[in-house]
Amino acid sequence: MRILQAEDVRIEAGRTLSRKEREYVRVQLEMGVDVSEIVAGLKR
Repeated sequence: MRILQAEDVRIEAGRTLSRKEREYVRVQLEMGVDVSEIVAGLKR
């Protein structure tokens, strides 16, 4: 399930993610953060 959510984040961001961003996404998903909140964090 987390893999699909991580892919959703990548699609929403509209670009490929750096290694550091992918790690950030993984940790956020493990903590139960919503996909839309993660994308908002990446766009800051």
